[in-house]
Amino acid sequence: MPGANSVIEITELPLPLPRPLSPARSAPAKRWPRLLGLLFLAFAAFALITTGASTAAVHYGVDVNDLGKRQILPGLLRALFIDGCLLSAAGCRADNRDRRPQSSGITEGTEQAAQLASALKFKPKEVPGVHEEAAADQVLKELSGAEASQVWHTMNDTQLFAAALAAAEGAAEPAAGAAKVAFMFLTRGELPLAPLWTRFLRGKEGRYSIYVHAHPDYTFGVGPDLFRKGRIPSQPVSWGSMAMVDAERRLLANALLDRANAAFILLSESCAPIAAFDDIYTYLTSTHLSFIEAFDDPSPQARGRYHPGMQPEISMEQWRKGRQWFEVTREHAAAIVGDTVYYPKFRDFCTGDAEHQFCYPDEHYLQTFAYITLRHEIANRSLTYVDWSRGGWHPATFGFWEATEEWLRAIKARGECDWSGRPGQCFLFVRKVDRTALRPLMQMSDDVLGYR
Repeated sequence: MPGANSVIEITELPLPLPRPLSPARSAPAKRWPRLLGLLFLAFAAFALITTGASTAAVHYGVDVNDLGKRQILPGLLRALFIDGCLLSAAGCRADNRDRRPQSSGITEGTEQAAQLASALKFKPKEVPGVHEEAAADQVLKELSGAEASQVWHTMNDTQLFAAALAAAEGAAEPAAGAAKVAFMFLTRGELPLAPLWTRFLRGKEGRYSIYVHAHPDYTFGVGPDLFRKGRIPSQPVSWGSMAMVDAERRLLANALLDRANAAFILLSESCAPIAAFDDIYTYLTSTHLSFIEAFDDPSPQARGRYHPGMQPEISMEQWRKGRQWFEVTREHAAAIVGDTVYYPKFRDFCTGDAEHQFCYPDEHYLQTFAYITLRHEIANRSLTYVDWSRGGWHPATFGFWEATEEWLRAIKARGECDWSGRPGQCFLFVRKVDRTALRPLMQMSDDVLGYR
């Protein structure tokens, strides 16, 4: 894949053969979309030069919102060269209308990938006898960042879970004598706090592993290889759906394949570490407890979401709620991946609609499962600080103005929790941290952050 500062050279771009003008559309009228397209191309080229390389997903056309997010190049290339058209302007779309249906993304078929590869003069690894579709699949893989991944595979979820459970038998087996902590990122795409995580993990190689579950259409652009190497095969995830739980279990299953992983932490793109790596590592690898928040709440937003269809496996008295973000041991990770009793109940009766009491499985499934099966083996709290004090459907977001040394010290000082018989800070991570908070966080001293 092209690097952050590489130049893509496109030569001999095949344009469609000229067509007779229809009576309804004169030559001057047909040229207008192209002229406007050229003006847009000039603007996009200028923006690309001034803002840097792209980190966007590959779209069919150029979304104007992408310009503000430095997501120009992939969308621009796709708009320029699919079907040999100069820009996805009205004239080009009109010419293509009868040739193929419009597509919303490149993953909807291998035809688009093959066309994109042709336009970019992209040459997949030459393997004798490889079918065109396989070559196109490789293009998709390399464009998405899968080629750089060290944990990529072709298993479906059923095969993955079976392999994970086979690998999970017994305790963690570090190859080089050191157990590892698995940092599992459930993200829509970009990881805006990647520089902070790189700082946090610097010099700790061999003691951690990274797994990233991003949207399948997301394209990794510039940024640390650290996260590209951890990308796993994924599925689309929507807020409040069972797909969220599926993604969590998929992350756990992938992490279980590495027998050295002893502790598993679920994180989002807006999570930031607020303790030293060595402290977090020692704490999580030396405890037999998992950190899952699971509490009984009689309110309509908790017990009110219980559906009678959960019986007899899950009673109202066993119904629990808690934060989505967890830290679990290897044994408990395997139990979650291997669950075939409670998962079907949530899949069928906790679906986020009115018929099912607006039940959100990411707030109830793992919490209820842990209470029923692991209640004496969990610390009934999360290690990730989230501020719900402002009310609403979503927690508070911490941005540029909130990210101060006083703010960070206040979070670290909230409560006092047991650290193997001695008092220590309760929270090791914080969310939701906005991208605007990155600069002030990076400018904080080692003493304040807890790491260099």
